[in-house]
Amino acid sequence: MKRFHYCLLFILPLVLACGRKEYDISEGFNKDITLFQEGISVPLGSIGPLTLGSVLDMLFQIEDLGPMLAEYLIEGEDGYMKMVDSDNIFKLNVYEMEKELEDPSVPSVYDAGYQSGFIGGLVGAVGLIGLQALNQQVSFTAINPLRDKVPVSCTAEYTCSDLTNMITGPIDVLESFTIPRSRDIYNVGSFSIPEDVKLPLSNMSLEDVMLSLPSNPTERIYNNTGNVFFSLDYDFTCTLGVAETFKFPLEDISVESVNLEIGKYNLSKCEITVELENTIPMRIAISNVRALKEDGETVNTDIQITSDVVIAGGSFDRPATSQMTLAIESASGTIPDIHGFKVDLELSGEPGLENTAMSARQGFYVKSSSATLSGGITIPLNK
Repeated sequence: MKRFHYCLLFILPLVLACGRKEYDISEGFNKDITLFQEGISVPLGSIGPLTLGSVLDMLFQIEDLGPMLAEYLIEGEDGYMKMVDSDNIFKLNVYEMEKELEDPSVPSVYDAGYQSGFIGGLVGAVGLIGLQALNQQVSFTAINPLRDKVPVSCTAEYTCSDLTNMITGPIDVLESFTIPRSRDIYNVGSFSIPEDVKLPLSNMSLEDVMLSLPSNPTERIYNNTGNVFFSLDYDFTCTLGVAETFKFPLEDISVESVNLEIGKYNLSKCEITVELENTIPMRIAISNVRALKEDGETVNTDIQITSDVVIAGGSFDRPATSQMTLAIESASGTIPDIHGFKVDLELSGEPGLENTAMSARQGFYVKSSSATLSGGITIPLNK
């Protein structure tokens, strides 16, 4: 019974107020309610990852740079980004070789002298742009056009260099090998650059190349209408790391898979705080952030975004966590849902992660996101 009395004390003034003109809300009353005018933090939707693989795909689309990158830069089966190159070290015509022999009718040793192979394309420029060549490996294949097996010997050396430094070492696998009598490609062997060498491989030099030939070698060609060349080829591969000197700007990078549902709050401005986890072994400076419209391509010029963000570099084993704050304001109305961003990036080396190989699967991801809503949330009550 007491509870009823308390309720009556609360309801009665409201009933009496409705009978008085100054409290009449039937006309001319704003039926919207604004809450949390001092500000409130609310959770937001998700922002999809931006990976090195997605950046790589965008670089491949650049008209002049793209085809060159596609030739030398690949994503390996293990996901790591690799530089590759393939070419001849030597290619010797049997007919030309026989002309140089003193007596072709007897077995002879043909002196091919000095031969070399230079790593081409972007591989040699790795050090110049502040990247490191890691896990450098070279495999060799050979072809023998004769019916007879042919022993080969030489003194082989590799050179790793940049503009200021040079390191050399032996290539033992090429010192002595025998190409079988076969029309198939023969796998000679492979070697690896020592792990402590971070300079990119620039060339391989072979001194005193000797091939032991049978008598009348042109008569021993397996197929006169087919291959008539001895050849030694190489296939080079390395993964990529980032030196502290590395700096690389990227403009107009699209960040898709964004689902920031803030339109329902009818805000003219707010701050979005995002906690990011980065596994890319480089720092990422983000600037010139622009909101995209629902089509994911067109920049929404009505939305102004202020940011000054540097994301620390990390790795799969040591992901780095950073906080990013974006101040968002609508110039003429309220902020709609945001479906994507376009940003400018500057990638740079992260101290302590110089020997970390880069994977196309590395990226920065959102761990959590929230918006601090200033000015209050307006809730329409007229529906």
